[in-house]
Amino acid sequence: MFPYSPSLKMNSGIHKNLVRYLWDVVAVIFIIWGIIAFVTPLTPASWLFIVGLIIIFGKHKTKNIIIKVVGIKWFNKLKLNSLIDKLSDKDN
Repeated sequence: MFPYSPSLKMNSGIHKNLVRYLWDVVAVIFIIWGIIAFVTPLTPASWLFIVGLIIIFGKHKTKNIIIKVVGIKWFNKLKLNSLIDKLSDKDN
């Protein structure tokens, strides 16, 4: 239908890089917002910290990071495994 345009192929690579960069920026904003929400009792949005980690690192690496920070006993006690699974399903 349209003639081949090399600039179109080049723009798609730029578009992918831009989208990835924007996802990283959104993830960092979620992490900062989650930390602020955790410290202040005004907003109950501290789970955004975990969403930001899932966006940047992925589900499995996020689980490993949280296990190292809080320990396996508290990880299981707080049922963070199911929380991460639910949040990562909504993320995708």
